Amino acid sequence: MKRLSGLIISPVLLLVAASHPAQAQISVYGTVAATNYGYAFNNDNLTVSPDHFGVGFGGFYNFHIQSRLTAGIDLRGSVTPNSTGGDKAVISARFGFVPHHNPLKPYLQIGGGVIQAKVPGFTNIVQAQTVTTAALDLALGLDIRLTHSVDLRVFELESGAGSKGSMSAGSASLSTGFVYHFHPMNR
Repeated sequence: MKRLSGLIISPVLLLVAASHPAQAQISVYGTVAATNYGYAFNNDNLTVSPDHFGVGFGGFYNFHIQSRLTAGIDLRGSVTPNSTGGDKAVISARFGFVPHHNPLKPYLQIGGGVIQAKVPGFTNIVQAQTVTTAALDLALGLDIRLTHSVDLRVFELESGAGSKGSMSAGSASLSTGFVYHFHPMNR
């Protein structure tokens, strides 16, 4: 009789488990950053503008994986309001590690997008202009869990560079901020 009840209960448990699909997670974040933008013309030396403070914003979608490793997609943008700063928009593959009993959450991202560096004018020779290029972007960061829904982004180091014809643009930044995690509602 025990075997018969086990044969009946096992498929029922599988159906119940299958009826509650695991949910992925969506998160958004805001950061402040110190960023250097650089530009070059005619494959000349890269000219780097000094640190500019700006804001960053974005979001990521982590796929459901039953592991401490995470994988997802990150979409971000950053803006510096200075006349010699720049802007950036990037989409990246995101890989992270989420320990069970430790609040530290390191991550790595690799992706591509667009960098726009603002070039100042130099007397009458070079007029102020903007260099816009497609770029490869790399980021490494560490978040610390504060609550079930909020993380402190302790730091993120990000660097991107690209070229278009005889023009090149790049950026390097150090940022900090907060991450908010949306949790699926129970049905």
